[in-house]
Amino acid sequence: MPPGSLSFAADAAGGEHRPLDPDDWAAADRTYDAHAEGFALAMDRTETWWRERVFDSSWGDRPYVYGWDRDGQLAGYLVYRVNAGGDGKVLEVREFAHADREARLNLLRFLYNHDSQVETVKLPQPETSGLLDAVDDPSAVDCDLSLGPMVRVVDVAETLSALSYPADGHLTLAVSDPLVDRNDGVFELTVEGGATTCRRADDATDAPPDVELGVGALSQLVVGYRSAESLSAAGELDAATADAGETLAALFPEADPFLREFF
Repeated sequence: MPPGSLSFAADAAGGEHRPLDPDDWAAADRTYDAHAEGFALAMDRTETWWRERVFDSSWGDRPYVYGWDRDGQLAGYLVYRVNAGGDGKVLEVREFAHADREARLNLLRFLYNHDSQVETVKLPQPETSGLLDAVDDPSAVDCDLSLGPMVRVVDVAETLSALSYPADGHLTLAVSDPLVDRNDGVFELTVEGGATTCRRADDATDAPPDVELGVGALSQLVVGYRSAESLSAAGELDAATADAGETLAALFPEADPFLREFF
């Protein structure tokens, strides 16, 4: 988009923008954590990660890192480079994190203020960011939806035992996995009072499983990428009863995954 597309943020004046250096990593980490609360798959970063993967030049020239302060506390930051493009300079944002809406607007104002220095801004955002709804002229924004990293459960019993669940419930899951034998079978999942167990149950009962699904569908449930209802509608999941489907949906609610790191 041209920086001018972000003119709606021009009046979001308040606080100060300032350059950040590696010693600001702890404040940046707190801001990152605040932003990450709304998304699944956010990493728990270490000081080394911040210093060597965010602030350092591991990916080429050292990036610019700027933050926005409110009342002396960092509330938003962005990591970017300015590159030569076919139609002029491009400000390409690699990371964009904010504690709340006010901080987000002030970061967008920072990008808007580059309208005399660059011709284009490239800004990665979650699909649910709502940026197209905020700009005055959506047709001026070239918006591409890109796939992120792939996800796969590599150990069904260990993974389902380690997760936190928003509800109690009991299900038997028949998982098909053509590549990993330990994942191919029937598993009994029990969540009660915050305690979770998941174990193989191939020979535990002759009753049909409550849910049948492939490891790919299970992986999408685990990270919240798709709901049990949408997987069922697509024929990738079969619940034996309506109650089983409701229990599965309660245990694995749809979320908003957004993984910034590409390994």
